[in-house]
Amino acid sequence: MNRLNLLLNQLKQKRHMDDSQMRINITMNKLNNKNQDDNILYISHSNQVVEILLNQPSKLNSLDHDMNMNLLNTVKNWVNFDYKFPNQLSKELEKYKPQLINTPSVILMAGVGKAFCAGGDIKTLYQNRINEKGIFQNQTFLNYEFVLDYFIAKLIPLQIVYWNGPVMGGGVGISINAPIRIATENTLFAMPELEIGLFPDVGATWFLPRIFNNNYHLGLYVGLTGHRIKARDLVKCGVATHFMTSNNYTKFKQDIILFMGKNQLNKREDIITLVNYFSELSYNRNSFHFDNLDLINKYFDIDSLSNIFKRLNQAKNTKLGETEEKFVNKTLDILSKASPTSMVVFFEQFIRGIKLTNIEKAYEIENQLADVFMENKDFYEGVRAKLIERTNDAKWEYKSISDIDEKEMINKYFEVKSKQNVEKFKYPDSN
Repeated sequence: MNRLNLLLNQLKQKRHMDDSQMRINITMNKLNNKNQDDNILYISHSNQVVEILLNQPSKLNSLDHDMNMNLLNTVKNWVNFDYKFPNQLSKELEKYKPQLINTPSVILMAGVGKAFCAGGDIKTLYQNRINEKGIFQNQTFLNYEFVLDYFIAKLIPLQIVYWNGPVMGGGVGISINAPIRIATENTLFAMPELEIGLFPDVGATWFLPRIFNNNYHLGLYVGLTGHRIKARDLVKCGVATHFMTSNNYTKFKQDIILFMGKNQLNKREDIITLVNYFSELSYNRNSFHFDNLDLINKYFDIDSLSNIFKRLNQAKNTKLGETEEKFVNKTLDILSKASPTSMVVFFEQFIRGIKLTNIEKAYEIENQLADVFMENKDFYEGVRAKLIERTNDAKWEYKSISDIDEKEMINKYFEVKSKQNVEKFKYPDSN
């Protein structure tokens, strides 16, 4: 701590120097020489720090297949485990086999423009539906996306993500497992998949039951409602680890590049101390806070999905305080617009996620679910109504969860193809 404070004091004394003298020369070192139209920028600031910038600002940095494969081709060099590729994709994925090459100590990840990453390239998945091999292409896109998410979760370098702007869906997947997740005044976090007839994926089976101080009521609520969380609130509930203003992040980035370029930050705890130095708020589980948490705990239990609706509907017909009445009515309105199929599947997914002992099984479950969702109508109908035509009039396969045979639905999504897909994507044990 004293050594770091000394370095910080030294840096303060240099603030009057010209930016040209202060900054480390930024060299655009493209770690992947394939033509990817610069949709991902890799900046090697030194052999200690590499910056990754998602570079599709006109699309809010939504991840398409090329971006996923571009990232996968790079991060494979910074993970180290024995990955057994499935037979179906072994030839295609063999070039992405994990290996340690020029591994930096720190990876800084951010987005160009006004967003970190607003999700996956859902519109392309929608357009693929009319192609002869479109369903398979969509399944493959999601399969690779989960492999990428898993590789990033296993990174050896310290990953520091800068969540400036929207971070949703696929953007969550490539960043939620980072040890340092920085929110700003512009950050908007959500997992809104049920609105488009999909399910919370990219590792949500693992992180939603755990990230909110292991409060499964809250994880279930956020997954079912797609609740938006902003700025400092993300740190108060543990989704982000730190809050920095965007101006402070610029200073932090300059300093970590400077110090690590001079080999003056050799310990992870020193890096975290530097992050804390520029942060206005850092997560403390003892001061956990989430608005309406008492009501969320009251209504969102894991006994059954139908009981959640029963509690909310019964409450709607009783006299409530102003806050609770507003919460109940708003929640019922949100759930009424979600795909009943997605709600039933996600509830089962969440229950299974609570019981998991490693993250690998979470991706296996999601790989299975993704294959089935891509074969059914609700996803394409939800994307049409929400993102393509923007009519918000999705005509779901089922009108309500009461129309669904839950056992049959669970069998369809979780069991019928489970053996086939576990073979297709077998993640190595974490031990």
